[in-house]
Amino acid sequence: MQQIWLDKSDWDECLKPLTLHRWKIFIKDYDSLNLIEIPRWTHFSTSAIINFHGFSDASEKAYAAALYISVSTNANTWTTLLVSKTRVAPIKTISLPRLELCGAVLLANLVDATLPQLSITQYRTHLWTDSTIVLSWLSKPPCTWTTFVSHRIATIAEKVGTKNWTHVESQDNPADLATRGSTPLEMVNNNLWWHGPQWLTLDPIHWPVTKKSSDTTLELRPIKTFVNTTQEDILDRFSSLPKAIRVVAYLLRFCSNASPNKTQQSYTTLEITPEEFNTTRTKLIILSQKKYFQEEYEALTQKTSIPKKSTILTLNPLIDPKGIMRVNGRLSNSAALSYNERYPIILPYSSRLAKLLTQFTHLITLHGGNQLVLRLMRSEFWIPKLKTLIKSTIHQCKTCVLHKKRNTTQIMAALPAERTTLTRPFAATGIDFAGPYDIKNYTGRACLITKGYVCVFVCFATKAIHLEPVSDLTTNAFMAAFARFFSRRGCPADLYSDNGTNFVGASKLLIKDRREFMKSLKTQLTASEAHQNINWHFNPPGAPHMGGLWEAGVKSLKSHLKKVSQNQKFTFEELATLLTRIESCLNSRPLSPLSEDPTNLEPLTPGHFLIGTPLLIPAEPNLEDAHLSIAQRWQKLKILHQHFCKRWKEEYLKELHKRYKWKYPQRNIDVNDMVVIRQETLPPNEWKLGRIEKTYLGADNKTRIVDIRTSQGIITRPITKIVTLPNN
Repeated sequence: MQQIWLDKSDWDECLKPLTLHRWKIFIKDYDSLNLIEIPRWTHFSTSAIINFHGFSDASEKAYAAALYISVSTNANTWTTLLVSKTRVAPIKTISLPRLELCGAVLLANLVDATLPQLSITQYRTHLWTDSTIVLSWLSKPPCTWTTFVSHRIATIAEKVGTKNWTHVESQDNPADLATRGSTPLEMVNNNLWWHGPQWLTLDPIHWPVTKKSSDTTLELRPIKTFVNTTQEDILDRFSSLPKAIRVVAYLLRFCSNASPNKTQQSYTTLEITPEEFNTTRTKLIILSQKKYFQEEYEALTQKTSIPKKSTILTLNPLIDPKGIMRVNGRLSNSAALSYNERYPIILPYSSRLAKLLTQFTHLITLHGGNQLVLRLMRSEFWIPKLKTLIKSTIHQCKTCVLHKKRNTTQIMAALPAERTTLTRPFAATGIDFAGPYDIKNYTGRACLITKGYVCVFVCFATKAIHLEPVSDLTTNAFMAAFARFFSRRGCPADLYSDNGTNFVGASKLLIKDRREFMKSLKTQLTASEAHQNINWHFNPPGAPHMGGLWEAGVKSLKSHLKKVSQNQKFTFEELATLLTRIESCLNSRPLSPLSEDPTNLEPLTPGHFLIGTPLLIPAEPNLEDAHLSIAQRWQKLKILHQHFCKRWKEEYLKELHKRYKWKYPQRNIDVNDMVVIRQETLPPNEWKLGRIEKTYLGADNKTRIVDIRTSQGIITRPITKIVTLPNN
C-alpha cells in the first residue's frame, strides 16, 4: 500500500508494472499461510522459571519487535514466540539509527501492553537490539540528545527502563526477519522466528555479553554557552567620586596588608592619607584608559603608532612616567601654562570616571554652569565631547532642574466641542469672579465702604459676556447673581468654572435644592427651561490656563473698569450701571479681523447673536420692513440669523486652528515619576515633593492632569504646575 501511495496511483488506475509484479507474488504465496501452525501452549507451569526476551530491529523499509517467553524447568527449557509487531518505515527518509530507535520504542510499547495482561508475578525481562548506537543513547539521560532522540529515550525509560538492554548479533536477531520481509514458505520451518536464537535454551552464562558501548556524538544536543566578556567597572557601584576613591583606597590597603610580599609600610592612622588618595586616583585613571583606549595604550606602551581610526589621533597622545596617557599638543612650549594644562590627562567620554568627575566638579562649583565647569575641568583633563557631558550632567542634577523652574508641558489640546459648535448664546457658559472693588453704601460723607465683586459669564460659542455685580463671595450671593443671569439669558446646559469654594458650594446646592431654586424664578423663560439639567464642570486646581476664555473676559473687564473708575468709589447701583455699559462694549468687539471686502463694513460681533447688531450702534428705522407681513418679517430674521451663522463659521471659527504656544508633543508623564509641585508663593527649595499616582489621558492620548501622592495625601494638579525630576 505504501508503494502504491508513492507511485501516486489513483483508485481507478492500473498499478505500475513493478508494483503489480510484487502484488502477484504476494497473491501467489498467500495460500501458503495455511501451512503455518502456531501452538497455543507455551509449556507454562507455576513451578517453572519464566523469562521474557524482546528483540527489535530496523531496516530502510520497516522496523519490528518480537517478544518471546522462555519457560525453564529442571528437565528442559522451551522458548516460544508470544507476540510481534511490524511498522512500515515513514515515507520521509530518516537515518537508520533513528529507525533502530523507533524499533526499540515499538518493543517497549509492546512489552508494556502485553505483560500486564498476563497473570504472572515472578519473571525477568531481557531486551535485545543489534544497534550499538541505540545502546549508547540508552546509557545517558534523555536531555543529552536532540529532541527526536530525547523524547523516545524518555518513552523507553518510562515503559521498560534502560538498564536491561543488551546487544545481540544481527544473525541471532529474529526481528531482523520481520524487517527484511519473508514469504510464508520461508517462515513455516524457520526456527529462529518461532523459537528465537538457540542460546536462549542454554544457561545465562552462555548468552551474549554486551561489550562496553562506545560513546557516540550522533544526535548529541549542542551545548550553548554564553560568555559575557564585558568587564564590570568598579566605579559603577558609586555615585560620588570622593567616596569611590576612598573605598578603592581601603581595598588597596587591605590587599597590601594581606599580600605575602608586603612591604614594611605602616599606617599610622585609619584615615586615607593624601598620598594614598592620589595613588588610587592615578590607578583609576590608568584603568579607565586601558579599558576604553586599549589599542592606543598598547601601541604607546610598545612605542608604535596608534591606529589611524583612533578618536584621539589628533591629540598625539603620550604616556608619562606614571603610566598616564596625556595630550601632547601644540602648547608644550608654553611657559604660561602649568604641566597639567600643557599635557592634560585624557579620559574617555563613556567612562564612569569621567561622569563622576564632571558631577564632582559641578558640585564643588556650587552647581556652576557650563562654562565654569568646562574651564575647571580643562585645567587638568581632556575629555572628548566634554561640553555634551557637562550639559547631560547639569540636566540630570535635581537641584539645577528644580531652580530652573521648567514646568512640564504638552502640546495644546484641541478645542472642546462647546467652543466649535454654534448654539444659542450662553448654552455653554464659563464663570469667574473679578474684584474686590470698594463699594459705598450711599453718596455723601462718612459713608461705609464695603467690598464688591463682579461675576463674569462668558459664552463658549459666541464669546458674548454677561456681567453681574455681587456683594460678597458667598454661595448665596452667587446664586442670586446666577438667577439674574438665568432670567435674562436663559438656562445654560453646561457651566464651566475653576475650583472656587463658592462655585463648588453652588454646584452642590443646585443638586440638592434644584426644585426649590427653580420655583423661586418667576419668569416664563425660566419656567420653560426648568426641566433641563445643568452640568457643572470644574477645572483641576491650579489650572487657570484651562479657563482661558473667561480669564480673558476678566482681563478685558478690568481694563475698561480701571480706565473709567480712576480710583473712584461707586455705590452698588452705580457699579451695576457701569458694568452694563462695559458689557455692551465687550459685546461690540469684533470676533475676527475685519473683512477685506470693501462692501462689508460691519464686522461680526457677539452682539449680532444677542440682538442682531452690535450693542453700541444706534438703532435706525428700517423703512423697507414697513409693508412686510409678520410671516415675511420672520422669514427675513431667519435668513439674517443664517447669515450670521455662516459668517461665524467662515470668519471666526477657522481662525482657531493655530496653536500659539505648546506647539510640540512631549513625553507623557508616567506613574511613579518623581515631581515637585510648583507654588508661586514659596521658594523652589520649599516646594512639595511628590510621586505620580495616576494619570488622566485626553482624547488625543496625551496626559495633562495627574494625581500626585504627597506627604499630606493625594492632590490633583495640571502638568503645568509640576516640575519633573530626573530619574537617576
